[in-house]
Amino acid sequence: MPENSSRQAGPAVSVIMPVFNGASHVEDAVLSILGQTFGDFEFIIIDDGSTDGAGEILARLAAGDSRIVLMRRENRGIVASLNEGLARARAPLIARMDADDVASPQRLELQARAFARRPSLVLLGGQARMIDGDGRPRRRLLMPVGAERVRATLLRTCPFIHPAVMFRRRTALDIGGYRAAF
Repeated sequence: MPENSSRQAGPAVSVIMPVFNGASHVEDAVLSILGQTFGDFEFIIIDDGSTDGAGEILARLAAGDSRIVLMRRENRGIVASLNEGLARARAPLIARMDADDVASPQRLELQARAFARRPSLVLLGGQARMIDGDGRPRRRLLMPVGAERVRATLLRTCPFIHPAVMFRRRTALDIGGYRAAF
């Protein structure tokens, strides 16, 4: 699989998920990552000062799975949370996740395999299905596929669904991580 050989100790993928007051959906989000077909990952969860019980849910889940690295702190916002997760990550690949999303069971496997096949790949997006509060599918989000379509879309909007991306940690660090302006 990707970049995880005798040259590198640690997991192949670091999943980063910031959480602020996500008690209503966070358990489903966490379980969707823990149930992945690809198991060589660490799951960095940053509780950004939740006051709705999300922290307690996360602590319980973290106690049951050693892949979870739970960081708890006062509320500083999503950018600070993402940068802390990026700094803590040990893997060469970063997968983003949000506390109100559910990942497809093969997400990490398919994305990690794409990086293994294409060493020049820096960022990989994914498609998504919008669901309602009860988990029922509502509509598909079809993002552009292919370099030309992605470039054309960049002129109007972001062609990536942030919690569906995987990217190289080194590249993110080289450009200074997440910027507060965004």
